[in-house]
Amino acid sequence: MLKPPSVYLAGKIAKNCWRQHVVRELRDLTWDDAPVPYPDFQYVGPFFTSCDHGCLHWPTSHGLVSQPQGCEGLDLTRREIRERCLRAIDQCDLFFAYINTNDCYGTIAETQRAHDRGKYVVVAFAPQVSAKQRTDLWFAFGHSNEILLDIDEKSISTNLADVVVRITTDVS
Repeated sequence: MLKPPSVYLAGKIAKNCWRQHVVRELRDLTWDDAPVPYPDFQYVGPFFTSCDHGCLHWPTSHGLVSQPQGCEGLDLTRREIRERCLRAIDQCDLFFAYINTNDCYGTIAETQRAHDRGKYVVVAFAPQVSAKQRTDLWFAFGHSNEILLDIDEKSISTNLADVVVRITTDVS
């Protein structure tokens, strides 16, 4: 029996974000917990730490910042976050990016890393990302193995499961 594929879920980080539909206990997990086993895949990242005040979820924070006001013990730097994300991408078999806004600069960089490492890359666009916005991102995501359109947050798990089945069936 083949091992389940390792999955990296790229996209904007936000408090109670779309990843919660896939990795329900994500808010309680850290980088030290990776990989997190599920029946059909292993989750390898990204992870974020939160005090649940929401103070770590603001633009460009990636769910973590060094020395946040009022929160003790959350001290990863941006460099450390970047390195952990890149290592997790290197370890994944399936790179699944959810694009729900077109200012996804980190996700664009992560997608390039996944492509350069020969990962299976799937990009799913949310319904609110217009056709024009998707077209503007043609260069960044043109090398993806699959592009999924009009995927709402609640159906990400189903779409991810379908991709996992396809790639594990194609390999065997």
